[in-house]
Amino acid sequence: MAIFTEVVNLWKSNDLLSQAWDESYNMIRLSNKIFGKAVFFLRNGGKKSEIKALKKRDQEINNFQKNVRKKVITHFAVANDMNHLPNGLVLLKIVVDIERVGDYTKNILDLAMNHPKKVISEDISSDLYDIEQEILERFKKTIHALDNQDQESANQLLKTYKSNLATKSDLVVNRCISGKDSMKNDYGSGENKISIPPTLLFSLFGNHHDVRYTTTSDLKPGESLYLVGESKQELGASEISYMLKEDGEAEGIGGDVPRLPNPEKNLESYKALTKAIQSGIVRTAHDCSEGGVAVSIAEMCIGGRCGAAIDVDGPGDADLWGRLWGESLGRILVGVKQQNREEFLKIMKGQPLTYMGEVTDSDSLSVWDGDELIIESRIEDMVSAWKGTLDMTGGVQ
Repeated sequence: MAIFTEVVNLWKSNDLLSQAWDESYNMIRLSNKIFGKAVFFLRNGGKKSEIKALKKRDQEINNFQKNVRKKVITHFAVANDMNHLPNGLVLLKIVVDIERVGDYTKNILDLAMNHPKKVISEDISSDLYDIEQEILERFKKTIHALDNQDQESANQLLKTYKSNLATKSDLVVNRCISGKDSMKNDYGSGENKISIPPTLLFSLFGNHHDVRYTTTSDLKPGESLYLVGESKQELGASEISYMLKEDGEAEGIGGDVPRLPNPEKNLESYKALTKAIQSGIVRTAHDCSEGGVAVSIAEMCIGGRCGAAIDVDGPGDADLWGRLWGESLGRILVGVKQQNREEFLKIMKGQPLTYMGEVTDSDSLSVWDGDELIIESRIEDMVSAWKGTLDMTGGVQ
């Protein structure tokens, strides 16, 4: 911590470097003040004019950073003072971090401006309050440590950062994104009300070593399409079965529900597919869930505004309905550039894989069952249907 004392001593001298310290000291005090008021507005609401005025003060923080940088650079250029160069670099790093705090505070003010009334978050309100108070207290202790050259306090702040702040913040974030039970969701009212079945939703996050080797669900020109996984006669509780039941065209739930008797087999396929993705030869992938293969390929066409032609007359024990609309678990529809097909097939050897078709230059999606064309839809019409709202009139204009 010797450098801590050296930096503080520099701040107490009278040259340009000390002037830069004075401005950085004022900078952190202003950042503290703006943060405290921003949190107050977020919790209690406030006039937009007041929030905007406070937000404009972020420019003062930016100006402090510019002035500090200018004075530090000028000091070393003119005074040729290389002895204090490490301390000057530390000072530059400090003001960058303070300016970043100002940016985060500005984000809080943006949130307060968009929600002028009091923001209520019953589930995490107490935890958020504790985090806010911890940040304010750390502001106070940091300023005290700098003011008094208190190395012990500075060390303690560093040691307790993870336990007192980072871990608590991670817990709040995890509670927000880990899952949600949607037990009552209604759309419309009266006779036209649609009640969504109780649904348990999960959001999964993971680390990715290189985001350049990821997939998106939109089709790209020149791709061949493959289905990873097996389509079975599993229409039970599917979207198509619910739709037919509501229209009075079918009874029951649609037969057998999807099952996953051998998850280890799926894991092997996922590992092979991951290898292909990380090799850069697979850039398009879409799960087959609600609506099965038919909806999956439609969404891929909509996303890429590309046409496609696929043949669902593949292997497996499912009939045409099961191959089109069935929701068998673990299936992924992928797109592979034609020049990468050989390498892709080599990586996926031994895994359940079905060639489905090609991305085309046309403006429509064509679905074949062998030699029979069973679906043909223009991409523009699918986009309009996707973007449009539900017809809640019951056909009455």
